[in-house]
Amino acid sequence: MNTDKLKRLLADSRRTEVWIFCFALTVKLAASSILFAYNGSALISLGDASGYLELAKSVAAGEGFRAGGMLSAFRTPFYPLFLSLFYFFHLPLAFLPTVQIFLLSCASVLLYRIGSWLFSKPVGFVAAMLFAVEPLLLVYGNMALSESLFVFLLIYSVYSLLKYFSDGTRAPLMLSAILVGAMALTRPIGMYFPLLVLFLMIIKNRLERKSPAAVLRPALIYIGLFVLTIAPWSIRNELTFGSWSLTNHGAIEIYNERVPIVIAAKENIDYNSAFIKNQKNLEKSIPNFSPTLLGNTFAYNDFLARQSFLILKQNIPAVLKFHLIAALSYFHTTGYDYVLRYFGVENATAASNFTNFIFHQQWRALTKALLQTDPINVIRLVGYLLWFIVNVSIAATVIYELRRSRENLFALILLIGAVLYFAVFSIGPHTQARYRIPTYPFLFILIGFATVTIGSRVRIYLKTRQKTTR
Repeated sequence: MNTDKLKRLLADSRRTEVWIFCFALTVKLAASSILFAYNGSALISLGDASGYLELAKSVAAGEGFRAGGMLSAFRTPFYPLFLSLFYFFHLPLAFLPTVQIFLLSCASVLLYRIGSWLFSKPVGFVAAMLFAVEPLLLVYGNMALSESLFVFLLIYSVYSLLKYFSDGTRAPLMLSAILVGAMALTRPIGMYFPLLVLFLMIIKNRLERKSPAAVLRPALIYIGLFVLTIAPWSIRNELTFGSWSLTNHGAIEIYNERVPIVIAAKENIDYNSAFIKNQKNLEKSIPNFSPTLLGNTFAYNDFLARQSFLILKQNIPAVLKFHLIAALSYFHTTGYDYVLRYFGVENATAASNFTNFIFHQQWRALTKALLQTDPINVIRLVGYLLWFIVNVSIAATVIYELRRSRENLFALILLIGAVLYFAVFSIGPHTQARYRIPTYPFLFILIGFATVTIGSRVRIYLKTRQKTTR
């Protein structure tokens, strides 16, 4: 896209952008009112939010990043720093949902711009509308969880990167690198996102048939600024814990979530039972085991890494099989049944683990679970069906488009690459619905692209049929 087209798009879209922002803000504030009516002010600090708030209080008090009374390397620092401003300036925490809703409403506008730049205004509009009403963000935007800030930084970084690709100026490239650094310091899943950006730079360079050397300088600028952004926290962890890693969570996650797969396959037990057994094995294996040290430091990381490697290599096919099944679930479920309880809709029965049934080939139990008629299970199944149709439609549209023309090749590579990046890093046995959120901005643009393309084909078909009947 050239600079003139970019300027025309921005000039013609102001009124639409204002409408999108106001619509998103209205929907999210209305949902917020309902949520607090059902849950009260305690909603802000539910679940993992309490951990972020504890760190924020510690930072605001000048005690550093402390959890459970000790310095912690479990959470990355950007979101606790963001929360600490409320305590430092003595602002009511009740304002937090409004601030996060404002950021998400701005993100809706940025998503509209991205979709418009990559494809067309109708595509951007569909993506922005879906993002504005997305149920998971309607809930998590009201809680002290990092998703709202993370997804805003993600969308803003991609927006800035596209500005660089449009006009070639360094300022948006530099801003994108800093935003991705802040994103990685908000949630570690953003740590390897620069690799995707470098891949996109190379693809863009090849499509425009420029010299391979032309990508070197912007790549060095991008990586350099990203490293400078995350360096202070990495240095802090090295000085405090003897590790350059941004978080101690990696080895813990592999041991806690992947090792039980091998145990479940070996002993033919369900995953949850294997998880509990694995936790007990860990406590027995380490003399004077301390859950506090495990959660906050790197004290056991070397041991966890060695043990995980030894156990996982015993049954690599089982691990791959489990994750393949989990991947299918990842793309075919909304997770919206998970958030209904926040709106006062309770599930009378425990949610069935479809992945576990398939992994152990428990077809009778799977069939029974699928035939449950309670409202929550029906919503789950409708979610599966909806997203199955959506993903099939996206895949069919992408194949059709690429066979017809290569005009949108780069846009499709960018969007599919981003979806796969966050999907691969998020897929796991204990993946919660909210961990899918980073894929939604890109999926929504793809849904908009599929909707507009299919709609256009249908209109052409109907017009052709009308002419034929005449």
